[in-house]
Amino acid sequence: MPYRTWLKGAVIGAVVGLSVAPAGAFAQDMTASGADFARLCRATTQVARDTCGAVIVSIIDAQVKMTERRPDLRVFCPSRRLTNEQAARVFMIWANRNANFVDMPFPEVVVTALRARYPCGPRKQD
Repeated sequence: MPYRTWLKGAVIGAVVGLSVAPAGAFAQDMTASGADFARLCRATTQVARDTCGAVIVSIIDAQVKMTERRPDLRVFCPSRRLTNEQAARVFMIWANRNANFVDMPFPEVVVTALRARYPCGPRKQD
C-alpha cells in the first residue's frame, strides 16, 4: 500500500528532528505515541516547540521529495510551504479536536493530521 510505504520513509526525516528533542519528551520504551508528540508540541520551551514544527515540516518535505516523480502518490497536499510555527499550529489544532489520537504511533498521527487539513484532490484512474 503506497501510504504505508511512504510513511516508513517519512519516519527517517522525523527521527532526525526528534533526535534534538528533550530526553524526557518521549516514553522510556523509545516508542513515541501521538500523545508523546503532542506533549513535545505543547512544551513550555521554545526549543521543544520549534522541534515540533521542524519535524512536521520535515515530514511534509520528505513526502514532496519522495513523490516528485509521482505526485499522484501524495497523501496530503498543502498549497504552500509552511513555517515551523504554522506546521505546529496545524497539528495542535487537529490534536485538540481529536482526542482519539493518543495511542496512534508518532509518525502516523502527524500524517493523519496533515491528511485531514490538506487533503489531495480527486485521483485520476489509470
